[in-house]
Amino acid sequence: MEKFDELVRKLREGTSKEKMEAAAELGQLKDRRAVPFLRKAIKDADVVVRDNAAFALGQIGATEAVFDLVSLLDDESKIVRKSSAKALGMLKVKEAVQPLIVKVDEESYLVRKSVIRSLVQIGGDRVKIVLSEHLKKEENVFLREMITGFLGKKS
Repeated sequence: MEKFDELVRKLREGTSKEKMEAAAELGQLKDRRAVPFLRKAIKDADVVVRDNAAFALGQIGATEAVFDLVSLLDDESKIVRKSSAKALGMLKVKEAVQPLIVKVDEESYLVRKSVIRSLVQIGGDRVKIVLSEHLKKEENVFLREMITGFLGKKS
């Protein structure tokens, strides 16, 4: 059995640990055939499976999964929200800008960092305006530096 087929089998039928590992490996393979299976895996009951599947979709460049990833920005788990934001930044699609903007004030530092980094990766005039406004209230030094670097300002 081909490695890809074995990973897909584990993602579909394995234990949570096997599914988690399979999702991560499929992302590293960057094989587009994995996209439909990963899109199903982001709905898994296990947080780490959803987390790895979301990130894998970003690694593969699965722009067709943008709206699936956007829906994960509201996941109950902050690690899933973080990975979906990160994946959206990897995809660099304009459709992700507004949903990411809505999350720029996220309470969780890890999620907020991924949201801001992804907005920076996508870029654009609207992102500059939003991050310029957000800079006025962002207290985290690292995030302030990321934003000011993007805006070309001194912090």
